[in-house]
Amino acid sequence: MFNRKSILAGLSALLMLAPISATAQVGRFDGGGTIYGFNRACQNGGWSGGPQAYRVRLHPDSLGTNGNTMSVAFFGDNHAFSFSLTDPANQYDWQSFDAYYLFSRPSFTPSDAAFPAQIRVRSVRPTAIDETTSVPVRFRGQIRNFSGIQYCRVEFDVVVTQRLP
Repeated sequence: MFNRKSILAGLSALLMLAPISATAQVGRFDGGGTIYGFNRACQNGGWSGGPQAYRVRLHPDSLGTNGNTMSVAFFGDNHAFSFSLTDPANQYDWQSFDAYYLFSRPSFTPSDAAFPAQIRVRSVRPTAIDETTSVPVRFRGQIRNFSGIQYCRVEFDVVVTQRLP
């Protein structure tokens, strides 16, 4: 059962980390996505196995004030999570990342944990994203050890757009 008070407190904290503004920001892409393909380990850990829809915010590396890290945040009705890739040049290889989760309670799994969350991007279209990108960007990939569950593996499919000033 979800603890509504902890979720709201955690979501507030996560939203404060990723400011929301009505004005356009170079290097920030907003849209939506789906987490799906929950394997048996995920289902044994409490996931229903059905697709989950999210609002998604992407900050590609080296755009605007994003620095050298690519970050992605997923916001759902009852939970949220985010990750950052510190080596975006190798985004197609499995990479461990610091994982922040807001499910029934806030949690954190560091990238140096025994079973860290890991991500790999399978495809990005268009392949070149810069400050002038105004077309929708679609990226797809996989996450393993998702939501702190050892061997839990999911797929993600996201479409985001940069609203230019």
